[in-house]
Amino acid sequence: ISVTGVQTCALPIFLVVAFFTTSFVFSAEPDKKLHEECLYPTVMVTGENPKTLGTGVIIKIVKKDKKYKNYVFTCAHIVRPSNSPQQEVGEESPPEAADAESEVENKPEKSKYNMSVTVGVYENWSTLVGTRKYSGEVLFLDRKNDIGLLSFESEAKNHVADVDHKVELFIGTDVIRIGCGMSEP
Repeated sequence: ISVTGVQTCALPIFLVVAFFTTSFVFSAEPDKKLHEECLYPTVMVTGENPKTLGTGVIIKIVKKDKKYKNYVFTCAHIVRPSNSPQQEVGEESPPEAADAESEVENKPEKSKYNMSVTVGVYENWSTLVGTRKYSGEVLFLDRKNDIGLLSFESEAKNHVADVDHKVELFIGTDVIRIGCGMSEP
């Protein structure tokens, strides 16, 4: 057999092997549980100022009559009073308050914050096709630890994140990062 004959015989075998290996790799459906517990509960949290935005995660839902009360865990640094100027990236933070009580706000005044929560609507697992926007209420802020808790009411039941408190992380552990970057949900 000549070298040319080997090459012509190897080409069909390569194509058959390539077809079957790629069809098995790409034919599986995405991980439904991963989408439902990680991507779908991720929301965008925004304030009056368009630069006041960040990511939140729905951690609990309570059905009340025909509506659902959704609880969102977020960072306190994106929740700013409506009359407060937005800090530019790289600007120095204002000096912290002297006493710890001012750093924690439990049930802050409703009129002090004007926050919105935007929930993504997905098709084909992870194609964003629209959004639903709700008025959010700030329930708790801890500025020292950068923790915030918001709530909003919805007609439809949303997905809730699966928060695992017993995970052991090691170097090399797979980590998934999901968030609202570039002002998009």
